[in-house]
Amino acid sequence: MKGSSFLSILCIALPLPSLAQEQVKVWVVRADKPGMAVASEIDMYLDGKKIPEPDYEKVGNTEHRFTLETCTDKITFKVARISHQYQYEDKFYPCDTPEVQIPVRMYAYAAYVYQHFGDSESSRTQGPLNLGVSWTSAEADPDLYVVPYADRLQATLAAPEAIGAALGETGEKNQAALLEALEGGDFGAVSFYANENAALALQAGNRLLSTRYGTLSYDAGFRDMGVDPAVADLPLVANDEARDIYVMTPEGEQIMEQYHLQSGRSAPATWSSTTTLQLMMDGTTASRQRGLEQLRSTEELRAYQIPGTPDKM
Repeated sequence: MKGSSFLSILCIALPLPSLAQEQVKVWVVRADKPGMAVASEIDMYLDGKKIPEPDYEKVGNTEHRFTLETCTDKITFKVARISHQYQYEDKFYPCDTPEVQIPVRMYAYAAYVYQHFGDSESSRTQGPLNLGVSWTSAEADPDLYVVPYADRLQATLAAPEAIGAALGETGEKNQAALLEALEGGDFGAVSFYANENAALALQAGNRLLSTRYGTLSYDAGFRDMGVDPAVADLPLVANDEARDIYVMTPEGEQIMEQYHLQSGRSAPATWSSTTTLQLMMDGTTASRQRGLEQLRSTEELRAYQIPGTPDKM
């Protein structure tokens, strides 16, 4: 009896562990489209040190639920991975309940492409696509895959006067024409003026800017031909990891060749003004951006007929 009383007193005296917990929802959202979540990976930090295995659950590919004892200012969150289409402030976001929203914005070129293509019904029914970065998700927001190298193109969309300071009067005029063409959805003209400024940048010794304009010229040119250049199964533009620049793939070269041969012209060996001038002369092609062909095999590539060209192959 005495022993039983002693145990009862001991149990009452000992402090009970706290069972109270908080769940914090962390997600990345489009600043220009409130409520639209973006596929991401999020890391959690305590006093600036990354927590390797937090109590964590991921819902879909956009919602991150962290379970904590207490949400304090010592706990922060940071974007670990996200599509290259988005720019965001690379900083620690303090814990808050019930949720932490991290705002991002589309890079300008991706936004323009999405405006003319990504919002179409056909782009949402093609099935899951590789995001063009180091991670994928079958449930990813369909606009994510459109321009995986959009972050590299930001410099090519600077104000004409800024480009003029680097490339001179001709470069400034080309830039003004490029931006006007992009605003109107004329990707053939975008490809032409980007190629012109790529050449000027190379002449000026600015190789980095030249490669940026070259990538823009490839991407816009293939879009003008009616094909999506960034399908993971058969990319027409891809990263050359040895040089860390985006280049035209052998499949891209074949599409360029078909573009000329199907119109009865001889095909140039490389991407140049021979191709981009012809693209611009073919006229505005904004309507083609709705439902770009997504080629996934060499057989589909060889059979592809460029819109608006007679089959003369």
